[in-house]
Amino acid sequence: MIKDSPYFDLIIICILITLFSCSKSSDKNQLNKEETKQGLRTYQDTASGFAFDYPDTFEIRGTIPSPTIAGKNIEWYIEYESTEGFSELYEGYSFEEFAYEKCRNMRQADGPDGCRYCSEVIQVKEIQNNNELKAYELYFLEHSEFYPQEWTTEFDTAPFGPVYIVRLSKENELHRTLILSPIYGGVDDTPTPYESLEEIVATVRRINQKE
Repeated sequence: MIKDSPYFDLIIICILITLFSCSKSSDKNQLNKEETKQGLRTYQDTASGFAFDYPDTFEIRGTIPSPTIAGKNIEWYIEYESTEGFSELYEGYSFEEFAYEKCRNMRQADGPDGCRYCSEVIQVKEIQNNNELKAYELYFLEHSEFYPQEWTTEFDTAPFGPVYIVRLSKENELHRTLILSPIYGGVDDTPTPYESLEEIVATVRRINQKE
């Protein structure tokens, strides 16, 4: 019988080593799958109370309170807005009205050579969020005025977007929103086709705020 063989103990040891090696290999393969599947980094702002995941092909530039997230062809502002301290100014505003107003304000600019401003929202699409937060993709109608010569004004109008907004506030709370807005000058500075932020917007979540 094998048990009576002088090599019995050696056989048992070999079997155990083989099983252990297979187990370690399986664990390693599983770990590699998880790392490949994730391929994400996490950005969080504990003061504002939100976080999101983004692909490692993107990068965060700058620091709070003026960070941006950069993809291959374009960079986006990461903007947190709240009615805290301005409750009287926004009294009676719905969340959407408050968020749209903040988006318009971000694009408003005046200078010696011209000005620009956004008027109405021309397109709204609701975005799926994995954490049951309201999220939208917006396009605004942007108006530009240029002063190429004294007493001369040129006008231009074009869509601006997409701008992404995520509602961080709960019902009956002061409005809080995350805004991701593209950084470019306007009609003549429109970037080439770029990555969508829908997958990033889908991961936005609330976290505990810290002072």
